[in-house]
Amino acid sequence: MIVHPDFFDHWKTKLLVTLTKDEAAPLMVLRLWAYCQTKRTGQFVNLSDATLVGICHAKIQPSRFREILLECQFIKQAGETTIAHGWEELNASLFASWRNGLRSKATHRQPTGIPRLTHRQPTSSISISKKSTDIETPGNPRVPDDQPKPNPENIKKFGSQLAELTRKLKVQE
Repeated sequence: MIVHPDFFDHWKTKLLVTLTKDEAAPLMVLRLWAYCQTKRTGQFVNLSDATLVGICHAKIQPSRFREILLECQFIKQAGETTIAHGWEELNASLFASWRNGLRSKATHRQPTGIPRLTHRQPTSSISISKKSTDIETPGNPRVPDDQPKPNPENIKKFGSQLAELTRKLKVQE
């Protein structure tokens, strides 16, 4: 949820505090916006006054609380629909993230452009003349072919020389 830095000093918020006679009144609006984020909408059909008071945790008579929010322009009424005024516009990036998330989940389930099944038989007219046992497997591409193979006896000899050198260095310290 996006909240402007000047929210607490904005004229609407100051008017809300004045009309409710409650310094904690801005929290009521933040609770309304949190509810909007949870429901992923800023529009609620047939939202009763009591429900609005419950959402906002207001300690004001329900019908009076709706009047105050309307007067402060934190909500507006369009027939039976209560709208958190400006909430969807202010949080447009949040809505975009939700839409993008829905799109990405759909593509993870069914990849696009990649066939679900592969062909078991070649589809081209190319024929393979060698048997699979005749195919030579290449060695390590990082090691030249002319490099001699390591001798296990030389490896043991090198290991013992390294251990002896390590012991000598420890003695000198």
